[in-house]
Amino acid sequence: IQMPTVLWNEDDYAAHYHRVQIVFGLYYGLIFAMAIYNALLWISLRDRTYFLCVAYIMGYGLFQFSLNGLSFEYLWPDNPWWNNRSIAFLMSFGFFFIIAFSSAFLALPKNVPRVAMLFNFMMLFFVIMMIGALFMPYQYVIRTATLGSMITAVSIFMVGVYCWLTKFKPA
Repeated sequence: IQMPTVLWNEDDYAAHYHRVQIVFGLYYGLIFAMAIYNALLWISLRDRTYFLCVAYIMGYGLFQFSLNGLSFEYLWPDNPWWNNRSIAFLMSFGFFFIIAFSSAFLALPKNVPRVAMLFNFMMLFFVIMMIGALFMPYQYVIRTATLGSMITAVSIFMVGVYCWLTKFKPA
C-alpha cells in the first residue's frame, strides 16, 4: 500500500475537502439514481433481472461508500465491528448479485448451461465469503474474495463476448 503524505494548511485542506465531497456527491448520486431507475423498472415490469440489477448497484454503491470511509462516517459511525467487516462483505454481496444478474440477463441456463452451473458455484463462493467476512480474519477473507472477484470479472466478460459472438441479441 502506498500512502503519500501531504501537509496542508487549514484553508487549502478545507477547499480540497469541499471539492472532493462534491465529486463524491455526484458519484453516489448517480449510483443512487441508477438504483432508483432500475427499481422503478422492476416494480413496473415485474422482471426479476431488474431486481438483481438493483441489488448489484446497491451492493456496489455501499462497497464504494465503505472503501472511501464515508459509510463509517455517515451510515454506521457507532459500529466499528461492522465497519471492519463491511468491505469484504459488501464486495462479496455485490459480486454475488452481478453474477446472478449476468446469468439471468444472458439467459445462461438456456444458452450456456455449463457456464450457468459454474456461475452457480461462483455465487456459492461469494455466499461463503459473505459469511466468512462476519467471522474470519479480514486478511484472509479480503484476499480470497479479491481473487474470486478478479476471476469473476474476467469470466463475466468472456461469457458476455461468447454470447455476443453467438448472436444472442441482449449480449
